[in-house]
Amino acid sequence: MTLKARLLRELKAIDGKNICLGIARPIFVIISICTVCAYLGGFHQILELTTHYRLQYLLGALFTLILYAFSRRRIEVLVCLFCVGLNAIEILPWYLPAPSPAATTPLRVMLSNVLTSNERYGDFLNYVAEEDPSVLVLMEINDTWQKQLGPVRQRLPYFLEIPDSDNFGIALYSKFPLSNALGQYWAEERYAPASITANITVDGKPLTLIATHPLPPLKPDYFSQRNAHMVEMADFVNKQKNAAIVMGDLNMSLWSPNFRSFLKTTQMRSNRQGVGIQPSWPVDIPLLRIPIDHCLVSRAIAVKTSRIGKDIGSDHYPVIVDLAI
Repeated sequence: MTLKARLLRELKAIDGKNICLGIARPIFVIISICTVCAYLGGFHQILELTTHYRLQYLLGALFTLILYAFSRRRIEVLVCLFCVGLNAIEILPWYLPAPSPAATTPLRVMLSNVLTSNERYGDFLNYVAEEDPSVLVLMEINDTWQKQLGPVRQRLPYFLEIPDSDNFGIALYSKFPLSNALGQYWAEERYAPASITANITVDGKPLTLIATHPLPPLKPDYFSQRNAHMVEMADFVNKQKNAAIVMGDLNMSLWSPNFRSFLKTTQMRSNRQGVGIQPSWPVDIPLLRIPIDHCLVSRAIAVKTSRIGKDIGSDHYPVIVDLAI
């Protein structure tokens, strides 16, 4: 038999069913394992990483469900349905509206992890001018970024900047005078990135602002330090007499057990409640995008709108939230 004839024979032996199974099998295995592991994120930093991708698990489970249904694989179809159900239960509640307090004073806040190595300063400054927030939180500013932020300081003249060369610089800017503006170092061990706390008054209503950027949980010590950071920050929030707003790249998604614990402990509400997932990172890989940039508010504060901003050259999108105080 000639090589050409052999290839034609082998190609004829490949049918649509086998192709579907070949595509579905690796996706099916990964999604099934990760869907379950995501419930164990509080135990280990690797398990924590699986909590980020609930939306991807849902879409992948739906895709493999269709392929297995076409191939008439009953057990796999049932497992896919189970994964679809588990992930839908985690995602859909974020689209349900939250109770809204009777607050009337508007306040636009914006947060942006600018990326230390990003040199698109003009694009960022133009976007701040376009959105015109009353409160702005920046992460990953270094000395170079600080030198470029003069127009921001003119627009929002009350500020505290703590630049850092190691991707954990942070800054808070406001149109309202800041009082008790301090750098905070929660859960200080080997290295505690700076957070900023300050008070402002908006239309006679006092608010506590918290800008923060915990460590990414990529190593065991970072994982424990990040979790301790969140616990101590929750304790700080609970000691405040004012309503509070927490803004920052928290290096955790909506489905992290530690994120849920923080919301439960502080009784705060996410900017995404009622508007959906709104993934913010990474900009360059849409299929892997996850919601790790957050604005959390006390229940006396209403979230009117929340949206993801434009590409300003960072690996994170800005987040813009319109509040009512």
